[in-house]
Amino acid sequence: MNNVKLLFHHLYYIYTTFKLATLTYKILRDNQPDYLSELLSFYQPERDLRSSGQGLLTVKRTRTVLATRGFKHSFVSIWNSLPVDIRNSDTLFGFRRRLKTFLFQSAFAT
Repeated sequence: MNNVKLLFHHLYYIYTTFKLATLTYKILRDNQPDYLSELLSFYQPERDLRSSGQGLLTVKRTRTVLATRGFKHSFVSIWNSLPVDIRNSDTLFGFRRRLKTFLFQSAFAT
């Protein structure tokens, strides 16, 4: 019974991560919806760094652990955890295809 519970936990993680990452992609590429696009901003370092061209988002500081589970922080942390080739996908179809492959490989790696 414990294995089934673990399987459902992995599937739930994949589902929620997929939904949030896809919504973040739509917000950044299509600028919709407007009220959500105002919450996200690209990371702009003061100097020229290797990370400046990777499409990272700015992580807002939080004071509590509960705030890290919030909407603003979860979008940014999931987006920044994706590989660069997935974040820089040209189309929504290509993004979703690469994202599914990445999530299943990371969740069920043997």
